[in-house]
Amino acid sequence: METIKVLERIKRNSQLSAYAHFGAAERMSNLHLWLGIPTAVISVGLGSVLMADLKETIPDLVKWVAGVLSLVAALLSTLQTIFNPKVGKSKHREIANNYLAINKNSEIAIAAFHDGLIDIDGLSETLSELNEEYDSVGNSAQDYPTNDKDWKRAKNKIKEFDTRREALAASSLPSQAE
Repeated sequence: METIKVLERIKRNSQLSAYAHFGAAERMSNLHLWLGIPTAVISVGLGSVLMADLKETIPDLVKWVAGVLSLVAALLSTLQTIFNPKVGKSKHREIANNYLAINKNSEIAIAAFHDGLIDIDGLSETLSELNEEYDSVGNSAQDYPTNDKDWKRAKNKIKEFDTRREALAASSLPSQAE
């Protein structure tokens, strides 16, 4: 049935998109640390140099280093403002969770159809709703892009899950000798 095939694609694509956005959220979290920690350390160091300068004269080399470090701190602060990794992380996680909800609802609809709980008309209606929701999440994700590395990691994660699921299913099957 084509309706089932389309639902399976939405299910798989939403799962892949979710894991890609979880990867992007992790990347944003790392960016937040890579920009924030050096900025804080440099700022504290500069504060110490300025305090020392108030007490006594310090060598010109230290003043030049302090000047360069102040420019680096300003650059890092600017990058934090531009990329805003804290907000990016939050939005990527929100998008990922929305995709996971679509994935779960697709799986439930397919199971309900196979179990005879809904007919093809009900399945078609569910497909239409899930497709609209999928498009809506996709539109909201446009301002929070993922990269190739996020997608590769997501594909690998799904392969791992599929392998585990297959191994679990094989181990729970009764053996031929019984």
